[in-house]
Amino acid sequence: MRKMIFLLAVGILFVFPFAAWAHTGGKATATLTFESVISTIVQDNWDPMVIAQEEIVGLAGQTAVDWAAESGNNTITVTVYSLTKFNVYASYYDANALVTANGFLILTDGANSYPLVSYPIDDPENHQVSDDDALSALTKLDHWTGDVNIGTGGETHTYTVQWNPSLVPDLKAGNVLRLTIFFVVTDPTS
Repeated sequence: MRKMIFLLAVGILFVFPFAAWAHTGGKATATLTFESVISTIVQDNWDPMVIAQEEIVGLAGQTAVDWAAESGNNTITVTVYSLTKFNVYASYYDANALVTANGFLILTDGANSYPLVSYPIDDPENHQVSDDDALSALTKLDHWTGDVNIGTGGETHTYTVQWNPSLVPDLKAGNVLRLTIFFVVTDPTS
């Protein structure tokens, strides 16, 4: 009799669908942490320029002259990918400290013109500059939408670099200006 009950139990196990024994509920959990919510890419097409003696006369009285690099490259393209609202600011700095005047370098984007303040940024990728601090110390590039844009592929602007010869200090032949333009993107909501 025991053999019969055992064989019957084994037979029922093989006949019963295995799906009936499957566990059909449960859950999986994960966290998503944002260490950064804005990514900025700067494409530098801004090449060195040399001022020759025969060009100096043509600069007289000018306050905004296109950066006339020998290569013809005088643009910078900035793309911002953002998961939050944002503002874009810029400044410039001469590493040789020969020129420090606000407005010496100018960024133009179509009809928009932005004279840059002279202000160094130690680490543009991790600048730790609040939106309020940037607003008071840097030049705001206010033609950006400033909206979340990751779903539309980001936002891009190309700037032509200009300079103001009237703001050049007393220089000597052979002096070199080592200029850097900084772009700072901030989250105005934090």
